[in-house]
Amino acid sequence: MSVMDRAQSDADITGEACAWIAQLESGALTPEDLSAFREWVGRSPRHAAEIRRIAQLSEDVSLLAGMAEPLRDAIDSYRPLVAAERRQRRQWRWVAAAAVLVVSIAAILTTGVLTQDPQPTLLTTAVGDYRTVQLADGSEVKLSSNSQLEVNYTRDMRRLRLLKGEAYFSVAHDESAPFVVFAQEKYVRAVGTEFSVRMSGEDLDVLVTKGVVELNEAAAPSQSGAAASVPAVTEAPKPMQLRAGQGVTISLSQDLSPAAATSIVDHSERELQRTLAWREGLLDFSRTPLKDVVAEVGRHTALQIEIADPALGELKFDGIFRVGQVDQLLDALGATFDIKVERVDANHVRLSGK
Repeated sequence: MSVMDRAQSDADITGEACAWIAQLESGALTPEDLSAFREWVGRSPRHAAEIRRIAQLSEDVSLLAGMAEPLRDAIDSYRPLVAAERRQRRQWRWVAAAAVLVVSIAAILTTGVLTQDPQPTLLTTAVGDYRTVQLADGSEVKLSSNSQLEVNYTRDMRRLRLLKGEAYFSVAHDESAPFVVFAQEKYVRAVGTEFSVRMSGEDLDVLVTKGVVELNEAAAPSQSGAAASVPAVTEAPKPMQLRAGQGVTISLSQDLSPAAATSIVDHSERELQRTLAWREGLLDFSRTPLKDVVAEVGRHTALQIEIADPALGELKFDGIFRVGQVDQLLDALGATFDIKVERVDANHVRLSGK
């Protein structure tokens, strides 16, 4: 494909995505529309990425996957929408640049230069909050809802410890100081790469989007005093290696035997986008069992959602929602499955069959 053809293709996808947004926000949706929109989003990872990118330009958008075929006349007349979107994109670039500057200044003022600070720095988020922090070496960490990360840089090692929740790391290349993320008695080592680490109950999830990481066992602390709670790096003969597009879920108490490598899963680009959609302020579901949808939503809100009938938990759900828009998601569940949504109180919702 030539550069001009590629540019035209990108413009067409942007135009179609804008037409979808216009149709979705109009509220004029039919069951056929819902089915067609799901087909368009699933047709290509570029479609899914573009619809999410444009959705971020709207403060109120809540896209229900499985919704809406764009009106054909809207697609034909998308060019004014594209022009408006491009103008807004330029404005957002200035906003994004200012935001990066503010975050960088805040990191300097509040945490100091981490490589010179002997005391760990604790980064936290409350339920429903998200945080992006630029570290002293140029690495970046995105902290998901209800998470805690301890940062303790030294001259020889960039040491971090995930205490709970999930974090996504974009690691600046520095072979002289390995970037190591501990999760209880496991650790992930990287030099220059991008990956996420998530602790969920007794499970550890590692997902790599760029480069290569090694998952290994951590040695028990040997020091005394304040540093005694910090595990140490070991040199296992055969650590588990994960490449871009690969992920693994293991028990935090499970030994990393050679057999554990069979748990490694290869993910498509679309699956990576969906799993890490929280970085963009979205929850993205595709043929996801309702029980898993409820569990994921529970990570991002204090609202308790109860599934009264266990059989409902196996129903497959599709949807793209902005985090925090739980009411829209509940409305979609009721419309999609004909489920009764009962608001027991301000913090408790019960789902049951009608």
